Amino acid sequence: MNIKTSIPDKLPLTHLRWPSLIPLLGAANRVLGRFDEVLKNTPNQRVVLQPLTLQEAKDTYKAQARATPPEIQRCLKALKLTRQKKEHPFSPSFLKQAHALMTDRESGHIRKRQNWIGATGCRMEEAFCYPPAPRYVSTYLKRLEKYAETADDDPVIQTAIAIAQFLVIHPFMDGNGRVARLLVPLLLYKKGVTSEPLFYMSAYFQKHRKEYFDRLLSLSKNHDWEGWISFFLKGVIAQGELLCKKAGKLRSSPRTRKSR
Repeated sequence: MNIKTSIPDKLPLTHLRWPSLIPLLGAANRVLGRFDEVLKNTPNQRVVLQPLTLQEAKDTYKAQARATPPEIQRCLKALKLTRQKKEHPFSPSFLKQAHALMTDRESGHIRKRQNWIGATGCRMEEAFCYPPAPRYVSTYLKRLEKYAETADDDPVIQTAIAIAQFLVIHPFMDGNGRVARLLVPLLLYKKGVTSEPLFYMSAYFQKHRKEYFDRLLSLSKNHDWEGWISFFLKGVIAQGELLCKKAGKLRSSPRTRKSR
């Protein structure tokens, strides 16, 4: 069967139309700053950390229409890796370790076979698009790691770009979305946007699941980076407002006040 596989764009991008992104970027940075202030002003951060992390573990598996106790525990272990703050987000060792915790299918191994993206249960010939051929995956991941370790024009937009590039490469046979959602808070932390890797976005991606896939598909086929980045920034704003409210309520809980 002849298929046309995706070719990831070279990073950093040189053709972004910034004027369309600036208003959203400003709002996203403001809400990220507010969220971080809530965390910094919380005496007992475990009171905020534990409920937010547990909810993220549940939201991560909603895309697979399941969230069993064993899966939630595995996701919590993977999220714990991000709080150790030692690994670089796109290093092969971290990606494999995180993947091994998040899925059973060829866990912890970069794919050696062609995979595809399409409706649940579809056959290869029915797919919407095909990630890069297996022989190129390691090369593309090395380039992505190098990009993620350097500074780009804006760290939030760089996070959006790096996450999307990871999904375009689709380095694992299964579980790429779960690993990508794990990378969001870690990269925002590593880029100095947040003081803790706790800015979770799985709930937003799940709520807007169709647009999430449509944006990624348009990116793979039409190189529509502005569409994906706008979607991501809107998610930062929406999720940031929600997380600020949740963290604020948790911060003012009796358990937190008792620890002061």
